[in-house]
Amino acid sequence: MIEKTLSAICRNQTPVDHHFKNGLLVESLRKDESITIVPIVDDAGDPVGLVDKQTALNLASNPLHYAAYQNRSVRMLMSEKFMSLDINTPIDVAAAELLNNGFSLSKGGFLITQDGHYVGVGACTDTLSYLVELNTARAIEMAELNEEVMDSVRYASRIQMGLLPTREKLEKSQALQRLKYRDWE
Repeated sequence: MIEKTLSAICRNQTPVDHHFKNGLLVESLRKDESITIVPIVDDAGDPVGLVDKQTALNLASNPLHYAAYQNRSVRMLMSEKFMSLDINTPIDVAAAELLNNGFSLSKGGFLITQDGHYVGVGACTDTLSYLVELNTARAIEMAELNEEVMDSVRYASRIQMGLLPTREKLEKSQALQRLKYRDWE
C-alpha cells in the first residue's frame, strides 16, 4: 500500500471570510448536512481559523444567544485552537501531529494549505479511516511474511529430518557400540 498525503482526503470546501455574519453561517450549515467544519480566511484568502458545525448550531439552538450573536462576525465562533497542515503531509504524520496537539481523530477537522494558502479541509475521521486501512494492510503483509517464514522453517525441518538417522538406526548403532565396547574389554 502506498502511503498517501493529505491531498487524498482534502475536501474542497468554500471558505468563509472572517467578516461573514454568524446568522448567515448558521443558515448555510442548516441547509448543507455534508459540512462538518467551516474554514475561515482573511482578506488575502489565508486561513485564520475554523468553525465547528456543532458549536455553531448549539449556539443557534438558544434563541437568546442566537439573537445576540447573529449579526456578529464568525470570528467569535472560531475554535480557539485549530490545526493547519500542508497538503503534501503524509496522512499518518498528520494524524500524529493532531494527536500530539491534543486533537481527537474521531471528530472535528483541520485546514489544509499549500504554501500557507487555504486549499481545503480535512476531516479527522478521514485520517482515522486511513490509519485503519493502513494498519489492516500492514497486518496482511505481516501475516504473509509470517507464512513465508513458517514455510521455510517447515522445509528446513523436513531436510533435517531427512539427514538425521531414524530412531531404529540410532538404537541399532547404540547396540553395536555396546557390543564393540564389550568385545574390547
